[in-house]
Amino acid sequence: MRPIYVLLPSLLLLILSGCDLSSSSDSGSSGTDSTGVDPIEQIPNAATDWLKENGHALDTTDPESNLDDLEPLRQIVGDARVVSLGEATHGTSEFFRMKHRILRFLVKEMGFTAFAIEASMPASFKVNEHVQAGTGNPDERLEGLGFWVWNTQEVLNQIRWMRDYNQAQNQNVGFYGFDMQYPKMAMEVVVDFIDEVDPDTVATVQNHYSCYRTYVLSESRDYENAADSTLQRCREGVEAVSQLLDEERNVYTSRAGERRFSFVRQHARVVAQSERSDRLNRGNNHENVRDSAMARNVQWLLDYLGPDSKIVLWAHNAHVSEAGVQYTSMGTHLDESLGENLASIGFSFLEGRANAVDRGIEAVNVPTPANSSPTSYYEYYFASADASPFLLDLRLAQKGTDESGWLYGPKQLRSIGAVYDPDHPKRYFYETNLVSEFDAMIYIEQSTPSDLLRFD
Repeated sequence: MRPIYVLLPSLLLLILSGCDLSSSSDSGSSGTDSTGVDPIEQIPNAATDWLKENGHALDTTDPESNLDDLEPLRQIVGDARVVSLGEATHGTSEFFRMKHRILRFLVKEMGFTAFAIEASMPASFKVNEHVQAGTGNPDERLEGLGFWVWNTQEVLNQIRWMRDYNQAQNQNVGFYGFDMQYPKMAMEVVVDFIDEVDPDTVATVQNHYSCYRTYVLSESRDYENAADSTLQRCREGVEAVSQLLDEERNVYTSRAGERRFSFVRQHARVVAQSERSDRLNRGNNHENVRDSAMARNVQWLLDYLGPDSKIVLWAHNAHVSEAGVQYTSMGTHLDESLGENLASIGFSFLEGRANAVDRGIEAVNVPTPANSSPTSYYEYYFASADASPFLLDLRLAQKGTDESGWLYGPKQLRSIGAVYDPDHPKRYFYETNLVSEFDAMIYIEQSTPSDLLRFD
């Protein structure tokens, strides 16, 4: 086998920070341990041999390359309508390029019809307008998502490929989002719709939204610390808009059509999700609210796009996880509702560099895991297969065996979001049973930073 923008507001730092579960020591390490033995060589031979026999070395992360090496995905995905692709960092180029490759394979070879990313649902519809109809500038539409982590050449290349593919193949593969953090555009969609179908009511809707809109537009967006009376007034205003839409559903659908109404009703739902998340924005409680909302938004997309739709999701490992080890994840909710219609793939790496927020947005060094106990880390096991990129079907593991029982853990797995402190690398691991989280894993030996575009 082959050898293996400015600083963000505090809210966004919390949202995108990923796992920060501290261990007993924050020291990083690389190379050999104190005895002079390479940590990878300490992985049991039975496990290494099993990996080499059951894993699949992939040819490249280059999206432009031949896709034949991705054939093992056909069996992993099966008849699933949703394939969730994770990532151990929000700033690794190899993850982004490999996910682009996988999207191409799933679209061309398995009939997938849509792509959805961990980004604002309303703004992602603007990207979709370009992907499906050629509307607007793709660079500007990508920047409009509001997430510096996605504003990269890798994601832009994927958007351009989707547009080119749709034109060349006369297809309608769509680009969507399932997050709810930026509700300003969602409010505008609702207000514009009411102004069109029920102009006498638009002032009422604007008034209902005005309380929460003040916080949405503020730089600090410190909604959770507002007075209880203010929180109640804002919440009631947001809920009143949703109630109005529900009460007038028959009237509005007669004037605009069922599909258009569903689109607008979902935008009002996004506003309500965002309000609730902001109000409860305290640690993992925020993530629990956010992930539940994202799962519901994916479900809505499946319904909106029709029974033949098949979606590729892109998010952090923590959101994709079907076990919800760090909090009740989007993947946990989707697993409960979709069952065999969901396939999840996690991503990890051994060492390298990745974009993250440290003192600013910059490429940070990420060392190998602490080598004092290499058998405590999944990454060292994967590295022992001496292949990168590397795809492993976790469903092949057999509990209690020397060969693959280690995949049931508990062992440490890397988890970095958009924030990373190079002085405390061991904080960015958490203990898990890998088989319970994902159906498959993709391992990359060396991470390099994603190619950031402007973020002004």
